[in-house]
Amino acid sequence: MGAQVPLIMALDDPGAVPALVGGKGASLARLVRAGFRVPPGFHMTTRAYLDFAGRTGLREAVPAALSAVDPSDAATLDAAAARIGELFAGHPLVVGCGNATMRLHTGDRVRVDGSRGTVEVLHRAGTKP
Repeated sequence: MGAQVPLIMALDDPGAVPALVGGKGASLARLVRAGFRVPPGFHMTTRAYLDFAGRTGLREAVPAALSAVDPSDAATLDAAAARIGELFAGHPLVVGCGNATMRLHTGDRVRVDGSRGTVEVLHRAGTKP
């Protein structure tokens, strides 16, 4: 039996491969490990996203919103994008690290230190920086 996939991985984690963190995440991990300057961050793994989408009903709701898109009509794409944004905004992500948990909303900026088990909120969406 293989090791369980984590929900969050450090940005420079050598295990951050496309199957776990997506193509963009894996590319960022390679850049960090190669010494390029990359803004601080972390990976939310595909497992974390799929767990979140399954618990919130987004796994069904997002494709339903996309089903109304007519490729020849940009307004239908705009409407679907707005609907998907509303769906996500209605389901804040609960992040746990160590013994701490918090609700994160679209637009929140955080820093996660997996080695220390901490999550620091850098900026809450809708507040002045």
